[in-house]
Parts: sequence; C-alpha cells; structure tokens
Amino acid sequence: MTDWLAELDQIEPETSRMTGKQERAIREWLDFIEEIDPITITEILDKCDNVLDARSYFLERSKKVSPGGS
Repeated sequence: MTDWLAELDQIEPETSRMTGKQERAIREWLDFIEEIDPITITEILDKCDNVLDARSYFLERSKKVSPGGS
C-alpha cells in the first residue's frame, strides 16, 4: 500500500457515498494515468466512496481530464 493510502486509513469514514458520476470521473483519471493494478484501483475507489477528503483529492485530479469531474 502506498504511503498516501496508509494516511487515508487514519481518516474516519464519511456518511455520504460517492455518486456514479464521481466514480466515473475518478475511473477516467485512473485510466488517464494508466493505473491498471486492480488492487490499487479498488483501494482508491473504496477510499473515495467512504472518505470525503480522499474523494475531494481524486476529483480535483480528475478535472484535469474530465471537466465534469465533480
């Protein structure tokens, strides 16, 4: 597990879940950066679904490849 994922493990889960549009935007970004490891992808999506700070972090990055990333 990379260091930033380990840091995200220390954050308490949020109550609101990620929307389908948000997941698609994050998946597009992961594809853009050529992330192909299914374990890493699953870890990122799980964090984004449960931790608002993680979701915000990756949605900001997704805007670079998907203008509707939020």
